[in-house]
Amino acid sequence: MMKYLTIIMLGIFSFAFAQTPAPKPPVPKPPEALDSEMASIIAKVESGPREMKVEMKYQPETDLEKVVTKRAESFVRALIEDDFKTTYDMMWTGYKKVITLPKYMGKKRLTLSKASVTNIIVTGNSCAELRGYLYGAEGGSSLGSLRIPFREYFFIEDNEWRIYKNPYETSMGIMHPMGRKMKNPCRPDKK
Repeated sequence: MMKYLTIIMLGIFSFAFAQTPAPKPPVPKPPEALDSEMASIIAKVESGPREMKVEMKYQPETDLEKVVTKRAESFVRALIEDDFKTTYDMMWTGYKKVITLPKYMGKKRLTLSKASVTNIIVTGNSCAELRGYLYGAEGGSSLGSLRIPFREYFFIEDNEWRIYKNPYETSMGIMHPMGRKMKNPCRPDKK
């Protein structure tokens, strides 16, 4: 019995005092593996800004339509140039009361390469509906060059054309369950 106890004790001591080998430092990636990734980053930087284009397919007829078209073009151009400070400044005050500039700037967005304004419907003297398409930039987003329809409403607030956007809706127009509906001044029949 004592013989077995001695063997067990020797086994425990040898296990407890055995030295484990020191962990090996991570093996750095060979330069070739990094070269292709770095080459694509360097190519993007050296190629300069991506080609961005705004197509205004809508031809305004009246002076009011010309003013709205110019404002719409400024908005769409700011969108594809990632100038979100400008797009935020164009929002109506109800939106800005809920969504602060830092929160707006922190939203995740697609990388856009092109926008096409296909129609502007002016109703009365103070409302307009802008319709068109946004195009994802190749390699800039998972959507690639897909065509994404969009619709924005402009209305006059404080003598300036502003964009109506419900701050409680997602970019796809889906209302958050706990969100409040805010009346769209260009669509009094709907909230």
